[in-house]
Amino acid sequence: AGVLGLGAAGAWRLAERVSWRHRTVWIGVAGVLVYAGWAFFFQNVIHKSRHVLPLIPLLLIPLAAGAATGWRRAGGRRALVVGAAVAYGTVTLVLVHQHRAPSAIAQAKTFIVHQAEQATPTRVVSVPLVNTYLSAQEVEAQYVSVEDSSAVRRVRAASTGQTIVVGTYAALLDRPPTRVRRFYHNPFVNRMWPEVAVFVYDH
Repeated sequence: AGVLGLGAAGAWRLAERVSWRHRTVWIGVAGVLVYAGWAFFFQNVIHKSRHVLPLIPLLLIPLAAGAATGWRRAGGRRALVVGAAVAYGTVTLVLVHQHRAPSAIAQAKTFIVHQAEQATPTRVVSVPLVNTYLSAQEVEAQYVSVEDSSAVRRVRAASTGQTIVVGTYAALLDRPPTRVRRFYHNPFVNRMWPEVAVFVYDH
């Protein structure tokens, strides 16, 4: 509500002051629309929100104009500006504090490292991106892609060690897991893998 109110007030204020006959104004508007369309249709803005970052400074302009307009008018409008700032400041501090905690995949990695120390060989079965992350973090294990059906069949036939399935692929081994752990982080801190399920199978 604070963003919409201040943004609308600021946009109205800027529309009154900006001369729409200037060529630079139309070039700026066209550039924003083209970039926003490219980011929305051709980028994964949900899981990789960095593509939205170039638009944030432009969005701050009407917000700042709206806040300045409301602040000049004492009374209730000034209280609304302060209320919106306090609300956003509180949310920001909470997100900053939560960002200091390990993400779900980092928590899963710590758990997998501990499990790998308990039994050998340890096989990790997941999507290639998760396997690449764990391998880059120097987790000692044999990595199997869920996309490799022949490798998955060999894992099913394994008789020693343990198999750790990361993600919602528990049905691959066609039997109940020995242990199940789920790790979480606030998706508003990081949209990438906010929930990670880990299934451990002892052979």
